Amino acid sequence: MTEPNISPIVAIEKAAGVATKALAEAAQSAVHAVAAAAADASKLLSRDAEDAARALSTQRGNDHDAIVRISEKIDSLKADVKDLKDGATKRIENLEACKLDTKDSYPSLYKKGVDDTLADYANRFKRLEEGYVQVKTLGSIGLILLGILEVVLRIVFK
Repeated sequence: MTEPNISPIVAIEKAAGVATKALAEAAQSAVHAVAAAAADASKLLSRDAEDAARALSTQRGNDHDAIVRISEKIDSLKADVKDLKDGATKRIENLEACKLDTKDSYPSLYKKGVDDTLADYANRFKRLEEGYVQVKTLGSIGLILLGILEVVLRIVFK
């Protein structure tokens, strides 16, 4: 889950940083994809326009057919660019919706582990305190018995 010596807050901050970086990279990738698609569409459109101009100059009688074909190609290109844009937008929205916020990650990822660790520390501390009290008690009893033994020995060997 996390490295052994990293506090939960540092781990949460690292997770938030990783999520933010992934979101930024995805957004940048989507922008590049849309820009590349738009550039390709623009090149294709200008090439089609040149083809149409040549066709118009050579075939004066088929003006209407050429215009209809150009119009259809332009509509097709518009639809392709719109699909690319919508796909990139949906992908970015999905990444933003699925990202893990710092405030959301603590309860789901770390709270149980932290609570268990704190409960374990409390139990250990309680056992150490009980042992300390027991050692003090037994030591006091031992000193009292040694004192009594010394008094008895002085009375007997006097």
